[in-house]
Amino acid sequence: MLRPFGGTIQAYSEGLPQEFYDKHGVRRCDSLEELFSTSEIVVECEALNPRTNGIVNRKMLRLLPEGALFINVGRAAVTNENELMEEARSGRIQIALDVYTQEPLPSASPLLELDAVLTPHIAGPTIDRFPACGQWAFHNLKRYFEGKPVESRVTLEVYDRST
Repeated sequence: MLRPFGGTIQAYSEGLPQEFYDKHGVRRCDSLEELFSTSEIVVECEALNPRTNGIVNRKMLRLLPEGALFINVGRAAVTNENELMEEARSGRIQIALDVYTQEPLPSASPLLELDAVLTPHIAGPTIDRFPACGQWAFHNLKRYFEGKPVESRVTLEVYDRST
């Protein structure tokens, strides 16, 4: 979906095979530090686990170039929210969030004082996509009963990378 806007699409995720990057034409970064230091826009959607808890901290955020945009649509605890607010207050980076340490976002949250895009967490398909979800499920059931491999299968490897 980002291709029409030009630029390089790059990503970093431990355990994701190179074939996945190649299939989607995405440049693989060797580290999270490389991703942050070479991106004008970072969309955080990593799973939350003991290894990723708080991994996006002040040190990581300061690697972003001046004027960069940090977006978190994954799990709030992957990012140190207090340090993110400090960096956003400095005006050096912009932020957009739809996940928060406390959800729903309290009316007294200091996040509301920032010049930021804040939306309620609305993960999952919108109501207009529900029929397509059902059609996909039936498609895979048909494949299963025909002895064909199902598509978009959640393997143990995929599950372990998820939250």
